[in-house]
Amino acid sequence: MLLTHPIFVIRLDDNDLTGTVPSELSKATPLEYLIISLNPLEGTIPSELGQLEELKYLGLDNDGLTGTIPSTLELLNNVTYLELQGNALTGSVPLGIAQTKTYDNFNVYDNELSGLIPVDGLAICTRIGNSTGEVEGEHYCNCGSDCLAEYGQRCECEEAQACCDIYIEQNNITNCVACEAELEFSNPEFEVEDWGYASCSDGAAYMYIELEQFGTEEQCDEVKKEANKQGCSCPGYVVPSKDEDDVQI
Repeated sequence: MLLTHPIFVIRLDDNDLTGTVPSELSKATPLEYLIISLNPLEGTIPSELGQLEELKYLGLDNDGLTGTIPSTLELLNNVTYLELQGNALTGSVPLGIAQTKTYDNFNVYDNELSGLIPVDGLAICTRIGNSTGEVEGEHYCNCGSDCLAEYGQRCECEEAQACCDIYIEQNNITNCVACEAELEFSNPEFEVEDWGYASCSDGAAYMYIELEQFGTEEQCDEVKKEANKQGCSCPGYVVPSKDEDDVQI
């Protein structure tokens, strides 16, 4: 059967797929999302994928792929998510991929890469095996994003921590905790009407999503004031004397 409409999304993640990534995917030129993550695949990343000029998201993480990262991926000028972590990729990252683009997420963590090229705004970390104590690969830490939230594991090396500390200080960022008394409200299950009857605990969790677990000190203070206003009791919290602006979470 012939397809009469272009395909914009191919999502086959976590489907127990085997075999290799088909180079024929490059013929789906309108494709914007190609996600084949979390499958027991083999083989290499097809260089032909660089022909997908409209691609915005390439997810080939945790697939057991080997070989090097094709330099043709630098032709993907619209890609903002490039997920290649959790494979057995070797070699370096082509400079055109690491240096000339702005990503929302660029992840090559947990591979066997080496000889990474220094790039402004990226720290190079060496991953040491927990059991062997030997070098298992290099990866980048983006000082402007990877230091925070779920991506923190990319920035555990000394070089990355230094650049993260500078970024956090310059941008007045703090680890935002809604209630610091053992990280919990006295009434975590209390349902807040203004939050659509979400509980205090759920409201705090939503705040972490919105601020990616981090935010400016001012943002975090507003969250605490809003929680207190709505009846979420945090032991030891004292409302600031000036409480002029309220922010909903």
